[in-house]
Amino acid sequence: MSRHRFTQVRSTVGFTIGLMGVALLLTTVLAYEAWKADRNHRDTVHKVLREYAQTTAFQFIHSIIFSEAMVPRAFGGVAGLHIEHGGGIPPVTAIMHASDSLAKCSTPEAEAERFYFRYDMRDGSVSTEGFHPTPEVMGLLADTIKRRLDTTGAQDWYLAPKFRQTSTGSRALLYVAVRELDETPVAAFGFETCNAALWEQVFRGVMLWPLLPPVLAGSQPNDSLLSVDVSAGGQFSGSYQSPVQYPSTYSAVAVWRESRGVLNVKINLRPDIATRLVIGGLPRSRLPMLIFLLVLTGGILAVAIRQLARERELLRLRSDFTSSVSHELRTPLSEILLFAETLEMDRVKDEAGRREALQIIVQEARHLAHIVDNVLQFSRAERRMLRLKPERTVLSDAIRESTASFTPLAASYGVHVAQALDDRISVPLHRGALHQVLLNLLDNAVKYGPPGQTITIRTTTIEGVARLEVEDEGPGIAVEDREKVWEPFIRVATPQSGATGSGIGLAVVRELVNAHRGRCWIESNPLGGTRIVVEIPGATLSGTTMTAGVEEIA
Repeated sequence: MSRHRFTQVRSTVGFTIGLMGVALLLTTVLAYEAWKADRNHRDTVHKVLREYAQTTAFQFIHSIIFSEAMVPRAFGGVAGLHIEHGGGIPPVTAIMHASDSLAKCSTPEAEAERFYFRYDMRDGSVSTEGFHPTPEVMGLLADTIKRRLDTTGAQDWYLAPKFRQTSTGSRALLYVAVRELDETPVAAFGFETCNAALWEQVFRGVMLWPLLPPVLAGSQPNDSLLSVDVSAGGQFSGSYQSPVQYPSTYSAVAVWRESRGVLNVKINLRPDIATRLVIGGLPRSRLPMLIFLLVLTGGILAVAIRQLARERELLRLRSDFTSSVSHELRTPLSEILLFAETLEMDRVKDEAGRREALQIIVQEARHLAHIVDNVLQFSRAERRMLRLKPERTVLSDAIRESTASFTPLAASYGVHVAQALDDRISVPLHRGALHQVLLNLLDNAVKYGPPGQTITIRTTTIEGVARLEVEDEGPGIAVEDREKVWEPFIRVATPQSGATGSGIGLAVVRELVNAHRGRCWIESNPLGGTRIVVEIPGATLSGTTMTAGVEEIA
């Protein structure tokens, strides 16, 4: 690859990374804006729901006032009664049945003090049923009623929230007026009960009225839609909580102040009814989706940067490969050309010299053919065009044939090749592929090992798998590099050899072995150096005896 081309690729990589960075930034900005819009939408919905709660709290207070106005119904026909002048007045028992269930005290002791009364304003007499109050209480009752009826006007019912204090708590006086036809009050009917019980019954009664608009709440009771917490002060006295309490996700407080005291009403809407109160329901949070999109975009950017970096590295490795292959091709070509010209010019006078020159030419031509075969095999493997047709072959015969062609090269380096072969092993094999595999392994052993070393080729079988081992006496390969060297264009430099070769030899070996459905790996040689193991399945043993000892061939 030319320097201009490499610079152009580097510029393209930088532009692509910059463009993807801008895309990530834009995605981040859009995600932030979408999150902000989603948050504003949710805040608006939450505000609407809190306003619903506020409106409901005021509706509760309004219902208390309305509920108080319904109290006279508890007095039956006496409430709102008008008689002729001088006419008869009903007895006190006329209200007992109707008022018996109204505002019952929470304890038997307090309920035992309940009494019913009739106060005749014409003669000032007071008649009672139930608990018998003291004369002082009777006098206080008459004074309270007379003072109220004289100053209030034509009102149907009256309430003295803190009529008196007893050992059982504050007592309330509730009564209605009986009038003549001209609205002159002539009598009062009523009863005394616990002040807190009166207000609790009022609050419970309010919970029976629809507090939310029926078009939204439907026919569901208030308890299934909201919870109420009332704290009362002054004459209201006591507090009240609805039986079911919901969390304060959507809550509001309304305060009512009037002459009788203060009411604080807190309403909590049930969180899961928000979809009913808001058209379209609560907006679902888009935050998980936005985070996913950001992570996905960041991941794509990281993968793209990694791929571009790998592409750059691959381009560099290809450039180095081209340079290395050119160098490896030039060396044998130079040798061939040199000795061919020597023979052409008849510079070698004796027969031995001519024979030696021819041997060198043949040796370098074989070396050149081996390099070309490697490049072709690698090219086929990359294009997925590697197709082999294995035939059952005696493994030792194929190894000896391939080793014989390598002997001259080994001899030129002073390297000895020893063989320990089992002649009984036969495997489904493509002889040309095995030849290429063995030459690559032997070439690496010579290249990375010391001069004068012995390279050992050994074959065995394990459970129907043929095992081929090639051992050298070099410095070995570090454990962390043993898988890396099978990758294309990777060369591991050693102190003896440096980083030489094209870097595709072992890659071709693995592709050819895989084509036989086998596997290969690197082990440490117990005697020092490297052991490369190739396994090919489908091995069988014939009746031939195994070669004894180690066969030295070079």
